[in-house]
Amino acid sequence: MDFRAVMKFKAISFLIGLTSMCAPASSVYNFSSAPLATDSSLSLGFEFSTNTAITVASLGYFDADGDGFASAHTVGIFDGAGHLVVSTTLAAGAGDPLDGQFRFKAITPITLAAGQTYTLAATTGGAADAWAYGDPGTTLADFIVDPRISIGQEAARFEYQGDDMLRDPCEHFRYMLYAGPTFAIASTATPEPGSATLLGMAGLLAVTAFIAARRLAKSRI
Repeated sequence: MDFRAVMKFKAISFLIGLTSMCAPASSVYNFSSAPLATDSSLSLGFEFSTNTAITVASLGYFDADGDGFASAHTVGIFDGAGHLVVSTTLAAGAGDPLDGQFRFKAITPITLAAGQTYTLAATTGGAADAWAYGDPGTTLADFIVDPRISIGQEAARFEYQGDDMLRDPCEHFRYMLYAGPTFAIASTATPEPGSATLLGMAGLLAVTAFIAARRLAKSRI
């Protein structure tokens, strides 16, 4: 095996891993408190529209106590015609990383077009895991939403079912959302000074290690 190629691969892998650590998932909406509920098996979530083209990088589900899920939850996005665009399943337990009130699982990034309406939905897996619901200013305290999307009034959707298969929920209720599902948008922002410095140092160390490895390899010829 080519020793120089191995060292180059390790240096690149180190940089990719470090970059990933600097870009955690972040929910497109958040709140400080909300009423909780449980029920039999449902697909639930809410409609949203895209104000600009966005790239979805991970899908998530609300973890009420932050201690992991009792049941698995399949999360997906349906387009306006009811077609499933993307989905993934978060496993029972605490294996998927927690960010704020949500656990996330990375997906192959997918771009949603601007000016379109989608439905974000997830399976509840029965009554073991609680989900939140409500409206901003009343039951959803300190509610914020990413400006790249809009969630309208009475956008909440649900569908009762006898299994845990994800469906496009069509039943409507007066709430803005069920949370439930969420997603994170891929970041395109310039790294903050501290992050940029850290990445720069990592790059310098990686390059230095690669040069040293090349010299060592030449000395062995």
